[in-house]
Amino acid sequence: SDLATLAFDLTHPGLPLPIRGLACCGATTSVFSKVHFTYTNTYITSESSTTNQLQFYVNNQRSLTLMQKPTGVSTGNVGGALHGLWYADHMLHISDRRLKKSIHPLAAGLDEKASAAGAFASDGQGAAWILRQLRPVSYYFKRDTEAKHPRFGFIADEVAETLPEVIQESTDEQKIKGIAYQESHGEPWRA
Repeated sequence: SDLATLAFDLTHPGLPLPIRGLACCGATTSVFSKVHFTYTNTYITSESSTTNQLQFYVNNQRSLTLMQKPTGVSTGNVGGALHGLWYADHMLHISDRRLKKSIHPLAAGLDEKASAAGAFASDGQGAAWILRQLRPVSYYFKRDTEAKHPRFGFIADEVAETLPEVIQESTDEQKIKGIAYQESHGEPWRA
């Protein structure tokens, strides 16, 4: 046979097993703690069974976390977090008509929202009223790798006062708010 025979001792788990070339497994392969790669300080680690996290590190910097119940997401039970600056060649937010119901022109909905807030709005003036309620700001994050880069946008706590439909809150004890821009394609700042 062209395949080399690989033998290892199952009575001493946790010992390193260097493999060069292709390794084929006939069933499940379990890894405890970390999978290291050739590049310095590049590895994947599995966190405790209570958090069910798989974290990816490049040059000792956490870049991606996959988890069963991600912090900051109020819906679904799987997801993750991107850490640092990411680039994408293409992103697609699903917006197919077949997946939607109760579709109405945006102007009518914003007029109704403005009227409910006590502002007189008609003939599409609701969008102008909502824009006046929003306060675009510049800011810096307090920590992590993005703390040195200026950002421009909105404060979720303030947007929640005018457009609570686009705000999501984390399910953990911190209750961190975020703006679901992908849920707000028709909102005024996306025009």
